[in-house]
Amino acid sequence: DASHGYATRVHNIEKATGHVNGTVLKPGDIFSMNKTIGDRTYANGYQAGGALVNGSTETQAGGGVCQVATTLYNAVVKSDLEVVYRQNHSEKLSYVEGGLDATINTGTIDFKFKNNTNSDILIVGYNVNRHVYFEIYGEKFSGDFDKITLSSKQTGVVNPSGEMAYQVVKGKPASYKEVKQKRKIGSTWISYKNYWKDGKIIKTETLAKSTYKAFNGITLIGEGSDLDPNKPEVTPTPAASSTAPTPTPSAPTPSAPAPSASGSSGSGE
Repeated sequence: DASHGYATRVHNIEKATGHVNGTVLKPGDIFSMNKTIGDRTYANGYQAGGALVNGSTETQAGGGVCQVATTLYNAVVKSDLEVVYRQNHSEKLSYVEGGLDATINTGTIDFKFKNNTNSDILIVGYNVNRHVYFEIYGEKFSGDFDKITLSSKQTGVVNPSGEMAYQVVKGKPASYKEVKQKRKIGSTWISYKNYWKDGKIIKTETLAKSTYKAFNGITLIGEGSDLDPNKPEVTPTPAASSTAPTPTPSAPTPSAPAPSASGSSGSGE
């Protein structure tokens, strides 16, 4: 049920946060989210939770850990550390502004950053009242600023490229209809790093460009449904033809005699 799904998501978030907590990176070290929190499998202690997969929410082991990756990404950028690799989700999230998220996936998509400072850094992570927090400790900023904030803005929309797709589910009646993936409009975003000094923004830099995909949508239908584009057309049976009465012959209409030719022959123009 929904409450169980929420509880397992919280479990996954707290487990992943615990793996990151206490991490120490020496100068030049590269942090890998996937390596640090391990493969999200049931064998590794992760539980079933909702995860975004190609625009739809699917239940899989470790669902929810992307919230940990997103929170850590924001902390890393605010600490002016070097982002090595970050990828946004397939669609915009509800708990963070567009362009400020980071997704991960076991074995394929990672979030990586580098300790580009001259001292060790310590990452402290914890969960309070269903929120994730990260604090990064190390040397002071090397530049002439005292704080970094993040912002973003939407720069465009991405429209679906085609029509809704219909997939026939064998064994289901023709009346069956269920939306598997909603039709969605995507968007493009630009995120920024804002550098502050003495309460004023002194510099703004582009952080990243993010594109959230558009989806045509997928609807599941039953066999024989009128929505099935591959349903063979039924050729209507022709109605029985009735014998038309034979018309009574009428007397031919007399034709006028053809005029006789006169004069000399010649070629016309």
